[in-house]
Amino acid sequence: LILSFPLYNPGFPTIRLIDQEGPILEGNNVTLECLISYGDNMLDFTFQKYSKGDDWILPSGSLTLYKVNKEQAGTYTCQAHHPTLPQLTKSKSIRLLVESPKRSFSFESVLSLSTPMLALAVALPAVLLLLLILVFAFLIPRHRAAALKKMALEESGQRTPIYKGSLDSVPSVRGDTQPLVM
Repeated sequence: LILSFPLYNPGFPTIRLIDQEGPILEGNNVTLECLISYGDNMLDFTFQKYSKGDDWILPSGSLTLYKVNKEQAGTYTCQAHHPTLPQLTKSKSIRLLVESPKRSFSFESVLSLSTPMLALAVALPAVLLLLLILVFAFLIPRHRAAALKKMALEESGQRTPIYKGSLDSVPSVRGDTQPLVM
């Protein structure tokens, strides 16, 4: 798409951001427009960006970037050139800054989530809480049962019946002749 504008005296083109001011929030759309406000000849416009591994040229006076991300930040150059006079070329650059959106929790941010993401945002904490409750519900009774069993084993030595002639018999100072258990 080549947009041509008349030119009286080739001045420097201007670049403006459509419906945006300042840094662009990541995920938003942005449109750059290249203009020359005066002239009588037809000019061709191109947008270009040079960056590491991502060089490109777009033959247009308007550039729209959809769902901007940090990798798209950088310097964009608009070049106005005469189709038959290559020496009649002017350019203007603009630096596009892309910022991450502020991460804050709000009711509106939850409502803006898609249905699967909203379900995940609600279900995941609920499942984790349920899992935590089940672990404690299983471990606490098991721990109590083990403690009771241990206590019973410790006390069992004191409850062993004493038989006649047993080593566990109680020494007596009175000289009893009858066994404690028959």
